Amino acid sequence: MIRGLNEPRRAAAWTAAAISVGVVLAAQFPHLQAWRANRLGYYPDKVYTGALNTGAEDTATYWSWMQQARAGRFFFEDLYTSEDHPRDYVNVFFWILGGITRLSRAGVPFVYAASRPLVGAVVLWLLWRAATVLFAKPWEQLAFYLMALLPGGFEGLFCFLERNRGLGHVSSPGWWIPEMNTFFSLVLFPHFLAGFAVMIAIFLLMLRAWREGARGGRLAIGAGLLLCALTFFHPYDTVTMLAVLWSAPVAFAIAERRLPRAEIAATAVATAVWLPSLVYNWLLFLGNPAMRAWDLQNLMDTPEPGRLAFAFGIAGALAIVALAGIRRMTRPQLAMAAWFVSSLVLIHLPLRFQRRMIGGIQFPIAALAVFTLATWVVPAVLRLLRGHRLVPANGLPVLGAVLLLGSVQWLTPFYLLDIEKAQERRVAFPCWIRRSESDALRWIRNHTPQDAVVLGSYEMGNYVPAFAIRRCVLGHYGLTIDAKTKREEVARFFSGDAADDAWRRDLVRRYSVDCVIWTEHERALGGFDPASVPWLREVFRTGDGEARALVYAVETGP
Repeated sequence: MIRGLNEPRRAAAWTAAAISVGVVLAAQFPHLQAWRANRLGYYPDKVYTGALNTGAEDTATYWSWMQQARAGRFFFEDLYTSEDHPRDYVNVFFWILGGITRLSRAGVPFVYAASRPLVGAVVLWLLWRAATVLFAKPWEQLAFYLMALLPGGFEGLFCFLERNRGLGHVSSPGWWIPEMNTFFSLVLFPHFLAGFAVMIAIFLLMLRAWREGARGGRLAIGAGLLLCALTFFHPYDTVTMLAVLWSAPVAFAIAERRLPRAEIAATAVATAVWLPSLVYNWLLFLGNPAMRAWDLQNLMDTPEPGRLAFAFGIAGALAIVALAGIRRMTRPQLAMAAWFVSSLVLIHLPLRFQRRMIGGIQFPIAALAVFTLATWVVPAVLRLLRGHRLVPANGLPVLGAVLLLGSVQWLTPFYLLDIEKAQERRVAFPCWIRRSESDALRWIRNHTPQDAVVLGSYEMGNYVPAFAIRRCVLGHYGLTIDAKTKREEVARFFSGDAADDAWRRDLVRRYSVDCVIWTEHERALGGFDPASVPWLREVFRTGDGEARALVYAVETGP
C-alpha cells in the first residue's frame, strides 16, 4: 500500500529530472553550436568570443573579474575606465570561477560557459525541494516545477503570430530581463542562476527557522550568511530576499490572526548577520569613483504596467487571483505570496536599480498560479464535468491544466532560444570577432605593461579588459566613468579632421593612454589614420583590407 502511494511521487520526481536534463542541454545549444563551428574552423577569419548577443557587454565584464581572480586577486578593480580608483570590489562568484580557471588552466570563457549547466543543476534541485515544501500532491509539485523552470508570458505567442500572420513585434520585459526567467538565465548568465540558488536556499532555510521558533536561530544565522554571500555577487537579489523575509511574517499575521513574534525574531537574526556586508558595500559605492559611476549610470526603469502584465502572462493573472485565498494557504505558500507582492512593490520604489529587484519573481508566480488552479479552477471544471470522483487525488488534473497553459507560456522560452541561435548563426559581432582583432588583443596582453591603458572604439574597448586584461578609455556603458562624454571623445578622436590633432594629443595625455587599437570598428568612426601623426608608432599589424588590425604605441615626449 505504501509502495503504491509512493509511485506517483517517484514518477513525478523522475519526470522532473528527465525534463531538467533536456531543458539544460537545450539552453546550451547556441553555445555548443558556436564552439563546434569555432573548433572545426568553419569560419577561419572569425573567433567565437563565448558570449551570445544578449548581454555580451556584461559578459565581458564578468570575464575581466575572472581574469583578475585567475591572477590571484580577491579584490577587483574596474578595468573599464582609465581613472585611478581603489581596488576594493568583491565578487565571490566570479572569484570562485576565476580560481577554477587558475587551478584547471582552462580558459575563462570555457569555465564561465561550463558553470551555467552546473550551477543550473543546483538551482533545479533546490527548485524541486521547494516544490515538495509548497505542495503535498506529487503532480502539483511537478506542475509548479514546470511553471518555474519555463516561465513566460504572451511574447512567444505574439512572436509566432508575427511570423505567421504578419503582426508587429511586441517588446516585453520577457525579452530584456533574463533574471525573471529561469530558462533564459540558463542560456545566458551563470551568476543569475547562482542568485536563484541562494534565494531559494534562503527561502527554504527561513521556512524552517520560522517553523521551529526559538530553536530556529542557527537556521536564521545560515540564511543571514547566505544573504551576505549574495550581497557580494548580486546585491539586487539581497534586497528582494530581505523584503520577503520581513513581509512573510506580515502574511502570517494576516492569515493566522496573531502577532508572529518568533518569526520576526528569526528574521531579525538573519538581518543582523547580513548587516556588515551592507556596510561594506555602502562604503564601497561611496568611496570608489568607478563603483559610484556604475551606480549612477546603470539606470533601470520599471517596465510599464501593461508590458509587465504581458510578460507575466496567464500565470501572472492566476497569481493575482491567488491573493484572494490567503487564509487557505499553507505557510510556504503565504511566504510565496509575500515574495510576489513585495517584489511588485520594490520595483516601483524610486531606486536606480528598480527592475533588477524583479529577479526570481517567476518562482512565486508559479507557486501562486498552481495554488489558484488547485484550489479553484480545476475543482470547478471537474464539478462542471461531473467526473471528479474518477480523478486520482494526486494533483494530476492540475498538471494537465499547467500543460494546457504551457502551450502558450512555453512559446516564450522557445523563441528566446531561437533568437539567440539566429544571432549566433549570423557570425557577427559581438558573438564573433575577427581573428585579426583577437590577435591584436592577445598582442596587447603579452607586450604591454600590466597597468597599460588602451584607446579604441566602444566595441573593441569592451573586450580589452576581458581578453587583453588591460584598462581601456571606453568600454562598458556603466563601468566607464562618464561613459557618455567618452563616447563622444572617442568618436571625435577617430574622425578624419586633421585640425583635431592637437586635441587628440591632449586626450591621450589626459587619459594616460599607452596604445591605440585600430580595427574596422575604429575605422567606422571616421577617417583618422594613426600613422599620420608622429606621436603614434605602429607596433603590431595583422590581417588585410577591412580585416586588418593594428596596434600603435603612444610615443612619450614633448
